[in-house]
Amino acid sequence: MTAITPNILIAEDLETPSDKLIFNITNPLGYGEGSIVSTDDQNVPITSFYQKDLNDLKIAYKPPASDSDERRFYLVEMEVVDADGLTSDPFSLTIVVNPMNTLAPLATKNAGLVLLKGNPES
Repeated sequence: MTAITPNILIAEDLETPSDKLIFNITNPLGYGEGSIVSTDDQNVPITSFYQKDLNDLKIAYKPPASDSDERRFYLVEMEVVDADGLTSDPFSLTIVVNPMNTLAPLATKNAGLVLLKGNPES
């Protein structure tokens, strides 16, 4: 999963505090394209979220489970809703999924190293 951060997506409105702005996903990703999820429950795709959730790093893109050796591009269509219910013009968030080398080694455990002061190394 990859977090969708305020560096990637942000909105502003003169009359609404930024944390209260809502992003509505008007055209979600299709089957096999992954999904936008909350890190609170990564198994359920979401259809809207607050900008505060973006600031708290609670929104992420969960890629599809299938592997591919090609770069894939997906568009998620959205709109922003303010406190009065007014909506922005629709816009698209572009998601690029780069192929992963599944033959490369992967670290599966990294417990770190703890040395106590005064203990000899062994």
